[in-house]
Amino acid sequence: MEPWPSSPMHSLPPKIYNTNFRNLLFAPGLNNTYICFEVAKWKNNSLKPCYWGVFRNQPSHLVNGYLEEPLHAEQLFLSWFDDQYLSRRVNYHVTWFMSWSPCLECAEEVVHFLGEHENVSLNISASRLYKCEDEDQQQGLQLLDQEGVEVAVMSPEDFEYCWDNFVDHRETYFRYWKGIRRNYYALRNMLEEILCRG
Repeated sequence: MEPWPSSPMHSLPPKIYNTNFRNLLFAPGLNNTYICFEVAKWKNNSLKPCYWGVFRNQPSHLVNGYLEEPLHAEQLFLSWFDDQYLSRRVNYHVTWFMSWSPCLECAEEVVHFLGEHENVSLNISASRLYKCEDEDQQQGLQLLDQEGVEVAVMSPEDFEYCWDNFVDHRETYFRYWKGIRRNYYALRNMLEEILCRG
């Protein structure tokens, strides 16, 4: 099996998007994490979009007979961005729309990356909260928030924005699924409790 490509995809098929980004309160069996990302550069006191695409976590796979460790979507983005585009002379603003919020391990890696690259700021909006009842996973979200990362849950309008910009939708309109707004409010309240905003 070939490893997942280290470069981003341009877009997602509609079925993949609707399945993996549905903002369910409980989502057993949905184990993939997707990041729809935008990178913008600050120029003349305004943000100029420059890179966008989609990363998906890379499952364990065989390379030359050895089982490689899985890579999370966050790790793939940070590696790609650092290797391909990051310049110390430019200030960047990165936006992630994620199917799952980051796990503790990825939250720690993101905070470490941002600590080493003070010219990068990050906003994260997640469709679902990863193991939000687990105190370790809550700690990851709290760590991101404390380090200045804007952490939110995706609103219905965010889902439509991602459909328009990251999905190969063939000129079809985004259709809100049943419960999208109710689940958004429930997830937003959970996140506010985790981040002690409520």
